[in-house]
Amino acid sequence: MTRRMSTRVMLAIASVLLIALVACGPSIEEIEATTEAKIATAIAGIATSTPQPTATPVTIPSTPTPVTFPTPLPVPTPQPTATPVPTPASTPTPQPTATPQPTPTPVPTPASTPTPQPTATPQPTPTPVPLTPSFSDVYQQVAGSVVYIETGSGTGTGWVIAEGLIATNYHVVGNENVVTIRHAFLPAFSGTVVATDSVRDVALVAFNTNIVSLDVLPMRAITTESIGEPVMVLGFGGGRGVASNGSVGGAAAKNGVFSQIVDFGSQGGRRLQVDAAMDPGDSGGPVLDVNGMVVGMNQSVLERTETGRRVVGIFYAVHVDEIRRLLTSYQG
Repeated sequence: MTRRMSTRVMLAIASVLLIALVACGPSIEEIEATTEAKIATAIAGIATSTPQPTATPVTIPSTPTPVTFPTPLPVPTPQPTATPVPTPASTPTPQPTATPQPTPTPVPTPASTPTPQPTATPQPTPTPVPLTPSFSDVYQQVAGSVVYIETGSGTGTGWVIAEGLIATNYHVVGNENVVTIRHAFLPAFSGTVVATDSVRDVALVAFNTNIVSLDVLPMRAITTESIGEPVMVLGFGGGRGVASNGSVGGAAAKNGVFSQIVDFGSQGGRRLQVDAAMDPGDSGGPVLDVNGMVVGMNQSVLERTETGRRVVGIFYAVHVDEIRRLLTSYQG
């Protein structure tokens, strides 16, 4: 198509040149020869990439054929711009209004009745069993209130019955007015015999509480209903003497059973019979129950019967009531 357009252009140019030459005066033959030469030169100058069929030589008529220009293509008549028609907004179709429903009245849920559980059978409350104190505990409580009594004729044991007052046997102090008192942990101090009962074999020795302060041992009454109860006797028996530094150590403890109450009447009053061993030097020491209460005071041992037969395991202690009798008399 490009080649065809170029050819048309050349023919048009040639026609123009021909008209121009005729007007200037050369002959028609000269004009045709010149025109054909120029056309050939122009055609030869057009580059072709694809070989085209050889053009048929155009015979220029003697009468110049007026060049007919192509009729211009009609320009399309501009169409009026379409006026945009506004699309009417779609009116929403009204929806039916929901008919209000009545609010349901809440139905109370009935509370579930708990299934009754079987009541546990009450168990009997066990009767508390009181703990029985041991004599080991008792000894630790009372040992500091038991003392060693030394006289010009012998030794014995005593215990604190009241503030500033020691109880012992009459046969321990005898006719002495002043005795030496020794303690396991304290220096020796003096005591004064202030009351005696030779029949019941009881004596009271006073000491200065400004020099020494010792705890009082409690007492309790004892009857035959307590026969069989365990008891413990304390004393400095067994021939123990005084150490070089003046100490005597603690009183010895021996355990036994309360066996009986024997009444010697005017020959000695009531006595406790026990099987806890008593040795010389234990006289005047306390007899204690398992609670640490004084129920009697060491006094004697039965060695033979009235017929002379040997007896083993019978020891006597002054009943606590006989000791209280002298204490009450002394305190007025």
